[in-house]
Amino acid sequence: MTRESARSPRAILTDFRAALEAVERVLAENEPIHRSRWRTQTIAEHVRHAVVHLASWQAGDVTEPHLGHAATRLLFALQLAVGMDGGRGDAA
Repeated sequence: MTRESARSPRAILTDFRAALEAVERVLAENEPIHRSRWRTQTIAEHVRHAVVHLASWQAGDVTEPHLGHAATRLLFALQLAVGMDGGRGDAA
């Protein structure tokens, strides 16, 4: 067992601190839009928005932090899915 594989999942989460801070910035900058409305959109809508942001990032668009927006949208979708399927996160 390597040292890396011996780390607990919770310890690995600390590796995502910068990414979660990017999500926090997206939420703060778009707070009026996302305050609670994100719960009224479907999982599919959030995934669609994430795909648009990923395509924009892949095309080289630097007008906004597309990876942060995509991650935020996917987290919204995951949270909705987890709430729907008892915690597995794979609801459609």
